[in-house]
Parts: sequence; structure tokens; C-alpha cells
Amino acid sequence: MNEETIQEIRKKRLQGKTYDNLAMEYQLPLCVVRTVCKDVKNYAKGSFAGPSKLLEAHVKTIKDLLSQGFALKQIAGLYEVSISTICDINTGRSWAHLP
Repeated sequence: MNEETIQEIRKKRLQGKTYDNLAMEYQLPLCVVRTVCKDVKNYAKGSFAGPSKLLEAHVKTIKDLLSQGFALKQIAGLYEVSISTICDINTGRSWAHLP
């Protein structure tokens, strides 16, 4: 396996591909894929991370609404998520990779 392949595997892992899918795609043992990806610190983010009620566009709008002074409860109701989800977006605990 060359460096280019390793970088491709890491990039696809960051985009949310599972270890199993990568192992099948590159016809490699699962343990090899895990080893290649073990030092990849920033796993999939945002809606690539798995099931999410929010998309990046929603979160950007939520951040705009927060900056305009809308209440957490009001925004949570609009997007059918918990107040703590909106609070986490507001404090940067989640979706911190978005401006």
C-alpha cells in the first residue's frame, strides 16, 4: 500500500465512511484499515458523522438567529431539537467546525 492510498483511506474516513466499507473497497483486512486510520484525530463532523436532524445550512441559520437574540427555546422548536442542542451549538460544544 502506497502513501497515496493511505491518504485516500484517511480522507474517506474523515468524510464518514466506516472501517468496514473502507476494508471492502480497498480489499484490506479490517485491522489494517483501523491501523491506517488510528491517528486520524478529526473523525467525521457535522452531518457526515451519522444520523443528524440538522444539516450544516441549518446550523449556520441557527447561529445567525442566536446572534440576532432569538431565544434558545424558540429556535429549538423551529428545528424540532432539544434546547441543549441549541445551547451546544451556541457555546461551540457541537458544530464548532462551522463559522
